[in-house]
Amino acid sequence: MKKKSYGIYYFLLIAVVVVFGALLFVGGKSSVTNTFPSNTTVNGVDISGKTLDEAKYLLINKFDNDAYDVNLTLRYNDMVWQYGKNNFTLQTNLEDILEKKQSQSIFSRLTNKNSNNAVTVGYKLKNPNETIEEIISQIEQPMQDATITFNPDATNEEMFVITQEQVGREVDRAKLADLMLNTFYTKQTEIDIPVIETQPNITAEDLEKSKKLQSTFSTNYSTSASERKNNVKVATENINGTRVNPGEEFSFNLVVGERTKENGFMEANIISDGKFVKGVGGGVCQVSTTLYNAVILAGVRVTEANKHSLPVSYVPLAFDAMVSWGYSDLKFTNDTELPIFIKGYADGNDVTFEIYGATLEDNESIKTRAEFIGTIPHQGDKIIPDTNGEYSDKILFKGEYLRVKYPQEGYHSKAYLQYYVDGKLQKEELIRDERYEPQQGIVYEGVEDLPEGMTLPNNSVSIIPPQTEIIKDNNTAIQNINIKNPTNFNP
Repeated sequence: MKKKSYGIYYFLLIAVVVVFGALLFVGGKSSVTNTFPSNTTVNGVDISGKTLDEAKYLLINKFDNDAYDVNLTLRYNDMVWQYGKNNFTLQTNLEDILEKKQSQSIFSRLTNKNSNNAVTVGYKLKNPNETIEEIISQIEQPMQDATITFNPDATNEEMFVITQEQVGREVDRAKLADLMLNTFYTKQTEIDIPVIETQPNITAEDLEKSKKLQSTFSTNYSTSASERKNNVKVATENINGTRVNPGEEFSFNLVVGERTKENGFMEANIISDGKFVKGVGGGVCQVSTTLYNAVILAGVRVTEANKHSLPVSYVPLAFDAMVSWGYSDLKFTNDTELPIFIKGYADGNDVTFEIYGATLEDNESIKTRAEFIGTIPHQGDKIIPDTNGEYSDKILFKGEYLRVKYPQEGYHSKAYLQYYVDGKLQKEELIRDERYEPQQGIVYEGVEDLPEGMTLPNNSVSIIPPQTEIIKDNNTAIQNINIKNPTNFNP
């Protein structure tokens, strides 16, 4: 009985081996054919019974067809760049997946198990660096401030020409490259191009404020000699069109230049050491004085202004601005954030300056006020012997006199600026306190002894004693100036 039982076990074991061998034979045959088993799919594509090459062709063809729907859009503001199928290369792990499926165990094939691993499909942009540079060339631009050109002799509409500002744009190359060098796994991809913008410091809107007329001031020189008129015109033309940038200081002497014949100036009356003498450039001080008054009315900060040694008639006392090459200058500084422009013209009757800029608010204005304090007594005449014979054709003997200059009292005056907002006075500021020193009269006397028996002819020169009375009335003082020194008013 025992032997019979063992025989049954041996029989079953042999049967299992035979069946397994048969199965092994069938499996081996399938493997040898190098085709994928039934029910094998990749990314939804049935590759059952296909060889490796056939499966590759079938799948790549599908992925290529899918690539027609791939679209990459790059945006910056209203600028758009689009890239389609022809701009991409296929990126997959197809080889790995197919080889893995083909090398699945015999047991998986025989049990008809299907580990349907999906192929990762992506699309990589061709020549991404070239694409990035192309985009950058169309986006990037340097920051540029708005500019303004001043043409003082043009019509009012064309006097200022403004060019628009430009925002600086710089593409963040590293960030854009990081976004674009990756493989895209979605068919519709949009990227906002990272751009760093630099805003301009000065805009066209800002520069519009520089076109505003802030002040105008004129003085008359119609009675001047032709040489003096020439000098006024030359100096004015040298200033006309001047631009004073923010933080810049204007120097009258540097802009007008040295008063020489080579520079176009002629001889005319000038004030020197308290008296009128001939000098090249006479009349230029009227130009500097006119400009000075236009500047202070525009609210511009004056850094240097000096009085004459004698009063002038074309502006009130303490509102003059004497200039002399290497000695005295008119200077002012642009403390605003925008340029100041100066227009000047001299027509033979009046010399005028106009100041343009953003020195005052729209509701602000400035006026001037002169306060006459009083006169300063003069010291009478000074008698000088004509030892050099300078006036020997007019005087020769002692007791003969020739008046060269009348004595003149001095003047004390103050200058104020009045600041208005919406037509209402807000404050008054003292800007100058000037004393025009009195001038002693000059009389020359002959030096020869009168010969015996000779009598001097009547002398019309009366020696003027020192002045004791102080005139406090402004009108009286000005009248005295006009009467005693009618030529004072054209230095």
